[in-house]
Amino acid sequence: MKKIKLFVLSLFVFALMPLFSACSNTASLGTPQNLLLDNNTYALTWDAVKDADYYGVEINGKIYQTASTNFSVAGYVMESGVYQIRVAAFSKKADVKNSEFTENIVLNKKDVLAAPKLSYNADTGELSWDNVQGAYYYNFNVNGVDFLTTETSFNIFEETAIERYLTRGKVNRFYVYCPATSSHFASSFSKEINVFVANLQNSPLNLNVVNDNDVWMLTFDRVSTANTYTVAVNDKILQTQSNTVDISMFIKSFGKYQVTVRAGEVYDQSGNLTYMASKSSETYYFEIVPSFVTEGISDLTIDENKLLTFNPVEDASVYQIKITDENQLEIATKHVTETSVDLSNLITQAKFYEVTVIAKNGEYQSLPSSIRYKNIIKLTAPDFEIEESESSREVLRHLNITTDYSKLGIQVEFNIYFQNNLLETLQTNIEISNYLQAGSNTISIQAVCNNEFYVNSEISEITYNYYVA
Repeated sequence: MKKIKLFVLSLFVFALMPLFSACSNTASLGTPQNLLLDNNTYALTWDAVKDADYYGVEINGKIYQTASTNFSVAGYVMESGVYQIRVAAFSKKADVKNSEFTENIVLNKKDVLAAPKLSYNADTGELSWDNVQGAYYYNFNVNGVDFLTTETSFNIFEETAIERYLTRGKVNRFYVYCPATSSHFASSFSKEINVFVANLQNSPLNLNVVNDNDVWMLTFDRVSTANTYTVAVNDKILQTQSNTVDISMFIKSFGKYQVTVRAGEVYDQSGNLTYMASKSSETYYFEIVPSFVTEGISDLTIDENKLLTFNPVEDASVYQIKITDENQLEIATKHVTETSVDLSNLITQAKFYEVTVIAKNGEYQSLPSSIRYKNIIKLTAPDFEIEESESSREVLRHLNITTDYSKLGIQVEFNIYFQNNLLETLQTNIEISNYLQAGSNTISIQAVCNNEFYVNSEISEITYNYYVA
């Protein structure tokens, strides 16, 4: 029995031997040799591999198939940057193993920066160029000297950062290019521009403005090379050949003024520019202030009719009148041009008021002047009537006061005069039969109060005929 089992096991092992032999004899393709990349044409080449059906070109991890040993990577490295490139041989046969990849070829692709387009504006004196995409800065070459800058324009009519490289009074040479960056090669030079650069003039010094009888005169030191000057007073411009200038035409009102002067351009007899206009002088500042700014308004009065008057103020264009009550609450503010103002429609309640007047002209104003006014109100004369009513024994006569004083918030009494008799009362409905005499009676009533802001009313009077049966 043991012999049979051993025989069977031996047959099984013998049957598997061809399989082990087949696995150990699987063919592998060779790795491509002599991998080369032309940095100008971006052509990638390598030696053919025996039995290879095609090749895989891997560029930054992505594989592209080709049957050729010449592969252009130009369409796959469009942008600037670093590319890792390698190649392997591939077989379509199941019993042939693909090759290993070659070592990486590193392509650091850089585009060439575009050349700046330099131009010159003869009217403004500006040398300028457009921004170049990908450029970090520019080399602006002035008379053979590179000036590194991030700017894209310079004005040769002014003192700028390139002033020390200029040769004024002569023709100067200019061109510009973009230096290389980490991702781009340097650009080629722009076209060269040759420009005559005129001399700069000194700015006028020692500006001064003097007022003599309302004539405003500007003076400044003459510039030896200048024939003309441009004077600026705020936003007004004046051309002159003199260093003593009447600027009265620009001084129209109170306010702040700024004055600058530039020396004008100078040309030779042939019309060539020899001196450019100077920079503006240092600004001269002066201010014209109304006489009233340190003063108040005098002689404020308010009469019994609430007419406010005060003395006029020289240089004032308008007066501001502000009215507040005893609690400093603003009642009204108005602007007037006259010095006599009716306040009766503004001062209406029985209390203290403060009236403040300020003279104004533009942004300028005088010191405030105030007057305290006590508004005293005369009580309205009472309206009243006499009503008769009959009782079982007699006719009753009631005097009714119809004027309502309750809204004033004060206690109002009434003095009622019957011929020579006086009745003082707080009531507004009084039986008066006992105060009447037979015949014609004159009845007078006056509203009275004990309050500092109110005075007694006028007297109201009627005639009443009292007949006794």
